[in-house]
Amino acid sequence: MAALNKKVLLVDVDLRKKAISKELTPHSTLGLTNFLTDSKITDYKRFIVSEIQPNLDLFPSGPTTTHSAEILNTPKFTQFLTSVKETYDYVFLDDAPFLALPDSEIVANHSDLIVVVASCQKTKVYDLANMLDHFLQYGDKTVCLILNRTSSKNQLYYYYGESENSNTRLRAA
Repeated sequence: MAALNKKVLLVDVDLRKKAISKELTPHSTLGLTNFLTDSKITDYKRFIVSEIQPNLDLFPSGPTTTHSAEILNTPKFTQFLTSVKETYDYVFLDDAPFLALPDSEIVANHSDLIVVVASCQKTKVYDLANMLDHFLQYGDKTVCLILNRTSSKNQLYYYYGESENSNTRLRAA
């Protein structure tokens, strides 16, 4: 989205592990946890790491906490999301695995679209089915599944492109 000249904000709402923050801003110590827990702080913009790539800003998670569900389940978090949606074209919330913690249900309630990334080698079908049952409670949400770590041997669609002998597009099944 950022490559398409859209203003994008990536928010690390995984307040327990902060994987995105560790990867993109390893020395950052302030972020969402600080903003949501300190009633004196009203301006979220001071926590944003601007332009980690062109048109892509990051809101780091801040210090880790074991009380993330309580922190995210607040009016201040709701107000924060409303504010950033007015400023950015797209807001992505990176969260903990859905079935692992209650945080994800809180975040899903605030989301327009839910994207699940599952490992073909690791994620159990039962867990995906359980997750789908949870998502059905939201009714008006669109759910997308990205299945990664697949083997090319088991692909149904293994080629998509132009033929050397023709200008037609091919898709082999």
